[in-house]
Amino acid sequence: MLTVSNIAWHDGADPAFFDMVAAAGFDGIDLAPTKIWPGWQLPEDSGVDIRRRLENYGLTVVGMQSLFFGAGPLNLFSRHAKGWNAFFSHMNTLADIAKGTGATRIVFGAPANRDPGDMNDKSAWELAFKRLQAVGDLYKIRGIQLCLEPVPEAIGGKFLTSTLETADFIRKIDHSSIRLNLDTAVLLYEKVNISKTIEQCAALIGHVHASEPALGNFDQPKVDHGAVRSALNCIGYKGTVAIEMTAKAGYEASNLTRALDYIKKIYG
Repeated sequence: MLTVSNIAWHDGADPAFFDMVAAAGFDGIDLAPTKIWPGWQLPEDSGVDIRRRLENYGLTVVGMQSLFFGAGPLNLFSRHAKGWNAFFSHMNTLADIAKGTGATRIVFGAPANRDPGDMNDKSAWELAFKRLQAVGDLYKIRGIQLCLEPVPEAIGGKFLTSTLETADFIRKIDHSSIRLNLDTAVLLYEKVNISKTIEQCAALIGHVHASEPALGNFDQPKVDHGAVRSALNCIGYKGTVAIEMTAKAGYEASNLTRALDYIKKIYG
């Protein structure tokens, strides 16, 4: 499946962009919730309406991202029960949105919301195991996968900063509802062998973001997307590849058109 995140245009519910995505032959949308509901002012139906609107275009909601944008200082590693409860409650809210919209993949990057502070690595891993197990159990009941995305230190990551480290964490937590979000721009930052890295993560990949550095457009790609596609083919990946690209005022439609064409050509 091919999808595109609605961070690629400023009004995340703009029907003109849904029409563009459908006309390009894509399968669906990845949602950033606050692009639809600013300030987390969620509707009572938890997204059923947006799901039905997309169905009119032949599109489905597959993934969710930007999970904590504008949601306040929520942290996986909060030292206080109140903080952890607030974090867990928000993860439950995301599950409600997933149920309403039909999303099955929730991508957790958000380095500020998984910053362990001065906690040592062993303690951070132990606490993350315990807490993400609880989230995973919640999501398993809902039929959702939490896809952990590595965030390199060079762009602010503090915990799970590489693809292979994230894969190792997921392998050790051993939970069917906790998977890897493979991000192509991260592979570029890491300067790794794309084929070998993807092969090592093969059994763990739940979602793929086709992205460029700084979430730029695809006019002059720096990532070797052909190599990513070949590696995904080699491991028999049948999941979703989602365009992740930020909106640029005045260029949203043109950037999206070129991105849809390019990604369909490479990954379609």
